[in-house]
Amino acid sequence: MRRYSIALIMVAYIMLGCTSGSSSQKVGYLITPSKNDIYYKCGDKEAIINENGKFSCSSFPVAFYLNGNEMGTISSLHNDGFVFPQDMENITIASR
Repeated sequence: MRRYSIALIMVAYIMLGCTSGSSSQKVGYLITPSKNDIYYKCGDKEAIINENGKFSCSSFPVAFYLNGNEMGTISSLHNDGFVFPQDMENITIASR
């Protein structure tokens, strides 16, 4: 009975290890005054950030767009997941 329990635990551990590797989505939060009309692209994915600025990607770089114009890109994500405008590379400031 004990061998059966140990074997069952080992199989469960291996299965958990295999499934956790497939979830490589990195979640971040874009911190800006307005979240309206901001979308992002990473790899083949293109999506709109939610009202909290949340975005998720499995690969970098991530480019952010406002009204069709690129705001800037990030090539990595801080441990806290927050992205501020000053964190972006190639930041584009619209002239008025």
